[in-house]
Amino acid sequence: RTSGNPFHGVGDMSLRRLLELIISALFLIVFAGTMLISVNNTRAYLQEQMESHAQDTATSLALSLTPAIESGDWPTVNSMVDAIFDRGYYLELTIVSVDGGVLLTRSLPVKIETVPRWFVNLIPLETPKGEALLSAGWKQAGRLTVKSHPGYAYGELWRSAVGTLGWFAASWAAAMFIVIAVIRYALAPLNKVEEQALAISAREFPVLEKLPWTRELRSVATAMNSMSGKL
Repeated sequence: RTSGNPFHGVGDMSLRRLLELIISALFLIVFAGTMLISVNNTRAYLQEQMESHAQDTATSLALSLTPAIESGDWPTVNSMVDAIFDRGYYLELTIVSVDGGVLLTRSLPVKIETVPRWFVNLIPLETPKGEALLSAGWKQAGRLTVKSHPGYAYGELWRSAVGTLGWFAASWAAAMFIVIAVIRYALAPLNKVEEQALAISAREFPVLEKLPWTRELRSVATAMNSMSGKL
């Protein structure tokens, strides 16, 4: 049968271990919250950057392609599109005619080698697109659509997450080192109090000359000295 005491089973746990567990739990909660906020903020920022990047590319490329489209020089159009697309920052680039027919298209698979697959599945990123009209003289010749590749954004997200994890791991290790050192120093007088109590039970009545520096332990040591003196 289990006891109704919520701390049943931790009676043998030392105070040092209990404080270590509490501090670790608090660090874990703070880390989870900070990681969530950091990743969401970074994702929102990168999403805006990809959208702006796609739209700027679509606008500038459409202006650059206008002379070649007006003259019907499609080899030049293909060369200019390839020069832009081969940089690797784009998922898809398409030129569609006025009637909806695809005149030219380039695409890359979403393959991100530097980021774990589970991270990509955990944090979905939209691939925004930018659009610009193509003209031939005063007439509309088609529409240019550009989609940014999410690989760079996922790489930045992964680096941000790893950096945050490393910072918290270092902070946790430093905090635990300080806590353990302080607790050992603060609780060291308990050994003297324990020895004093055992000596009293053996009808010896020592008095602690050096009192602990913490208020609670100092009160206990003072009470033990008083009891030893009276006995």
